[in-house]
Amino acid sequence: MLDYAYWNPGITGTAHAIGIDLGVTYRLFWKPENGYLDIALKAAGWGVAIADEGDYKLPGLLAVGALWHKPFGENHRLNLEAEAGYRCMDESALRAAVGCEYSYRDFLFVRCGYSYTDLYSSLNSYGTVGAGVRVLSRVQLDFSYLLAKGESPFKDTYAIGFCVLF
Repeated sequence: MLDYAYWNPGITGTAHAIGIDLGVTYRLFWKPENGYLDIALKAAGWGVAIADEGDYKLPGLLAVGALWHKPFGENHRLNLEAEAGYRCMDESALRAAVGCEYSYRDFLFVRCGYSYTDLYSSLNSYGTVGAGVRVLSRVQLDFSYLLAKGESPFKDTYAIGFCVLF
């Protein structure tokens, strides 16, 4: 996946960066009514700043994770996720995250999660809430909001995503 990042902390200037995420997943199947388990390895956030007014670097993360995909009924699905990793490009830190996603008919999505980083842990740990909608069966729009503490650089951060599925 190719990413574009824009950073404006309001103090030291803005930055624009392009990064790449690479991953590999192995899927373990059970009976269809029991869902499946995905186990994944990834390298994310590797790239360079393309316009930098401050001292901005992409974080570079190596991680392992698991996702349990559980359908229930014909129209409902629950995904439970967990990930642990090591942030290694800008500042070294251990990182962990858990999350949950409910989907209705692969059309409407509701998500929540929590991310912990031991680097300045009180500032870089935060909860998330979000929602998404899939239109035309191949286009998805997503919104998320970070629930960070008062002094965190992530306070009042939101993300809007646009995805084309292949």
